[in-house]
Amino acid sequence: MMVRANWGIILCGLLLVTLSFGLCSGKSQISFKVGAIGDDASRGNMGIRAAIQTHLYDTYPVVFDYFWIGSVLSNGAFIQFGYGFQPGPATYCLEAFVKGGVINCIGKSEPVSNTEGRWEWQYWPDIAGHDFYYEIGPADSVGVNGSWHEYSIVRSGSQWDFLLDNVAVGNLTAAASLSRDPPLILAEKTGSDQLVGSLGPVAFQDLEYFKENEWRPVESLLVVRSCSPTQTCNLDQPYGVAVADGHVVVGSVHERPNDGELLWTSGFVTLNVVTHPDAGFSVSTYAGQRLFVDNATIDVPKGMLASVSLIDPTIASPGILGMLGAKDEFAEWVGSGISSNSSVQVLMESDYELKATWRLDYVTPVLLILTAILIIAGISVYVTFRKRSKGKSQA
Repeated sequence: MMVRANWGIILCGLLLVTLSFGLCSGKSQISFKVGAIGDDASRGNMGIRAAIQTHLYDTYPVVFDYFWIGSVLSNGAFIQFGYGFQPGPATYCLEAFVKGGVINCIGKSEPVSNTEGRWEWQYWPDIAGHDFYYEIGPADSVGVNGSWHEYSIVRSGSQWDFLLDNVAVGNLTAAASLSRDPPLILAEKTGSDQLVGSLGPVAFQDLEYFKENEWRPVESLLVVRSCSPTQTCNLDQPYGVAVADGHVVVGSVHERPNDGELLWTSGFVTLNVVTHPDAGFSVSTYAGQRLFVDNATIDVPKGMLASVSLIDPTIASPGILGMLGAKDEFAEWVGSGISSNSSVQVLMESDYELKATWRLDYVTPVLLILTAILIIAGISVYVTFRKRSKGKSQA
């Protein structure tokens, strides 16, 4: 679920002039990323938004500190909006398209300090590529320290709009696409050689997504915590994520849960599965796969997917029929939903029940019985024939 991109290209691409800090000198770039990703119900959205609390601080002058909301789109693009601190002081182009590492500046340029909080958006047409669009806001455009502001990425006709407190501060004409993955809350620190200093911490709240013509709250959040490139950075990175006072706090916090763990949920819903006394099945959720026999009751965070799969859709029938080769064959799932597939995926937005129905395959025992009858009949005919033949010979 993690967003993967060439963040070294971003670092070098954003600078209008070559800095003496060595960011674009060919040295390796390291990036720590930490935050949360939404539930499976939020996939396929056409917009996201969240409130982010401004935290202004003196960042280390050779690293980038960013606090985003973001989304991986079904067409392979990646889009994000938030605020951050650029390495400086230096002169930056505030709006550009970076292609092949070359800046095509389409906006003005101005000096930028590493202590100025500025909003910024980025759009990558190909998340695995090196080319991207970006725009950086004016100095102090994210308000005073401690203030809350809503950041939104929404589709409007043929363009994406970036709204700060419901006011469009930027837009980009790009192909319309639903999201492929759930929305992200993400903080990152990126630089060369080694990363130092605090990362925020910054608080997020009210992560929502636009789907089926309405805004909906995310019901569950999973931890995002990684670094790149993994072959050179320490996976036991110093930044974490926590839930405190109804907020998701990311960056320099003591809590450092593992990537993929459940961070928060509005509640659990129950998946009840009933199959067959001898039927094994698996249930897979965000927490991994578990095996069961006969039946199971599993609590799943609201909005998350659960996959149920029969291990063998054909089971020996109980009793003497089973001894004779009769089989119970899976017919369909009934209950909260109906499916003839032995493997089903359920979006857990409320309590859900699955019950497997079976049909008896008695072909084998019938054949055995018919064969036995034919054999017995044959033996009877043979014995009768032998007796008659013997009687005639004696006469």
